[in-house]
Amino acid sequence: MSLRRGHRVRGMILPVMLLILLLLGLLAAGFAFRVHADHSAMNAVSYRLHTRLAAEAGVEKVLLGLRVYRDNVSAWYSNPDELNRIIVWTPGDDTLWGTNEELEEGTIAYRFSIVADDPFDDEERCRFGITDESAKLNINTATRQQLMRLLRQVATEEDMVVEELVDALLDWRDEDEQPRENGAEFEYYGTLDTPYHPKNGLFDTVEELLMVKGFDGRVLYGEDADRNGLLGPNEDDGDDSFPADNTDGELNRGLYPYITVISRDANSDHENRPRIDLYGEQQQVRAQLAEYIDDSRKIEFIIQAVTSEDDEGDQGGEGGAEDQGDRDEEKAPDGEDQPGTMGDGEDGGGGDDPEGLLGGGSGDQGADGGKGSRRQRARQQPIDEEDAGAEGEGEGEGEGSGEAGGDIGDALDQLTDQSSRLSSPAELLTADLGQANPLTLEDLPILMDRTTTVDPLSELEGLINVLTAPPQVLRSIPGISGEEVAAIVQNRTDLSDEERLTTAWLATREAVSVETYVQIAPYITVRGRQFTIQSLGYADHVGMIYRLQVMVEMRGPVPQVVYYRDLTSLGAVFPIREGEGEYGFGGTSG
Repeated sequence: MSLRRGHRVRGMILPVMLLILLLLGLLAAGFAFRVHADHSAMNAVSYRLHTRLAAEAGVEKVLLGLRVYRDNVSAWYSNPDELNRIIVWTPGDDTLWGTNEELEEGTIAYRFSIVADDPFDDEERCRFGITDESAKLNINTATRQQLMRLLRQVATEEDMVVEELVDALLDWRDEDEQPRENGAEFEYYGTLDTPYHPKNGLFDTVEELLMVKGFDGRVLYGEDADRNGLLGPNEDDGDDSFPADNTDGELNRGLYPYITVISRDANSDHENRPRIDLYGEQQQVRAQLAEYIDDSRKIEFIIQAVTSEDDEGDQGGEGGAEDQGDRDEEKAPDGEDQPGTMGDGEDGGGGDDPEGLLGGGSGDQGADGGKGSRRQRARQQPIDEEDAGAEGEGEGEGEGSGEAGGDIGDALDQLTDQSSRLSSPAELLTADLGQANPLTLEDLPILMDRTTTVDPLSELEGLINVLTAPPQVLRSIPGISGEEVAAIVQNRTDLSDEERLTTAWLATREAVSVETYVQIAPYITVRGRQFTIQSLGYADHVGMIYRLQVMVEMRGPVPQVVYYRDLTSLGAVFPIREGEGEYGFGGTSG
């Protein structure tokens, strides 16, 4: 019996050993799989970190450049040689770092590209550069008229009522609880499923508009769900995939590319020195002007023009606007509409628009767009025309029928208090003192660069950069026509460095008339101080990408980050193109 049991025990050893070996094999395979998975995960984390660092390197590259060439638009607006496919790191030859050399397929290389929407493109190309925030309309400072003109171009769907959108926006940012005719205050927001109070203050971000009555993703982003300004397959397929679109083969960009919440500049000349305050002490002003103007007649004329305006304002605001309106009415030939007046219902004279880029006229100029409304043009912070009783539906020349949301008398008094000052030095060109005006267009660049009619220590809010603004934003400037917008876009492409220092080229190149220039001068600039950087960091060898959006404000040579966002979740849907070729993120031709 013992011998038989011994044979049985020996017969079980082999299966047990095989089972043990099988279990050990499974444990080893599981361990190997876990190690491989952890290694792949660590590689993915490493690639993600490296691509993020590459994107941040792109941001730092731009910040370094802005310290040197902020006023050189051509250096940062579209510069693929310096801002597209720049190698941050590749093993081996460090002389390739900072270049955009193409490497052999499979070579490890981390790069960045600084990308932006180009409003003039064919919706298939991106621009390699940064975005000037002063090329947009500032919704914190824009007047009702400006907002109406812009929204009538971009909020084109039938169920989007422009008047309701604009009034709701104004109610959100004003300080009172009295809703406008088409607006909304807590009386509306308190009835929502999740009630909340309107801010009654300035917008902190553009996205805050999504909390305002009537504004949703369709209004703000249009069909451009990934916010890249390029028409993707999912943005031209109807309801098959998000977002919903009309399959017309054209990209509706929405309001987002044309608005900002921060655009301001110091009241200084191109050398960053405070401008000459024409309303300063007369002897000091004479001495300062003599440094730039060698004709004493011109200097005395400037002093007299400023003094006469000041005296006119001291006589009281009761008849100021009416008198100015009468003078402008005398200048206007019978049957002709002045820039910015109502006329036949087109704002600013209309003009040709063969490309269809500029949209229709707003027909709501009112007093703010009128040539004679200097009191409003001189303001630094906008007063809604409706609140001042100045804008009406279809009624020009300042006799608006708009419903007052505040104290009309106080609003008019505030405007009157500023009427004693010229709206800008440009008005000196058309000043009539009962004598020949010695100032000519040759003097305009000096006047606009070196002098000011507002506090030289103040910041100028909401000015629109005529060198970088797209037609839709230029069209929002009161008193400007579609034909003049087209002339501005055409002329600004070949300006000299000297012309780019001021806005005077608009008049000297006859892109607009002198009269129109005088009217729009308080609204425009040729430089920006706030910029949005969209940096893509990516790896040639693995195709991973990281997308950053950073807004910075230049305080002298020092950049201050306003906000910093990770937009990778929206997708890296920018074709990296150069010349005629199209390159994928891995460096292969597409």
